[in-house]
Amino acid sequence: MRELADLQAVEDFKAQNPEGLVIDVRSQADYEEGHMEGALHHPEETILTDLADRDKTLPIAVYCNRGVKSRRVAQSLEAAGFSNIYNYTPGLKG
Repeated sequence: MRELADLQAVEDFKAQNPEGLVIDVRSQADYEEGHMEGALHHPEETILTDLADRDKTLPIAVYCNRGVKSRRVAQSLEAAGFSNIYNYTPGLKG
């Protein structure tokens, strides 16, 4: 897992990985309240099932409110065989 330390790093990730995914792993309510532009919503509880058929080398950046849940999700994705995972460390409220 690689770390994205600030919003500029997220923008760089998107520019360098146009096929990549930015995924909000927070609750539906938090996602609806506001999320990063272009982010998909796959909560922690369903993300492994949601992405099961995806290419395991696809660049994926995950985020949450403070970076704790997204780190856990990133580790789960790596354990499931995904090899190109990024975590937005500070989270949206960091």
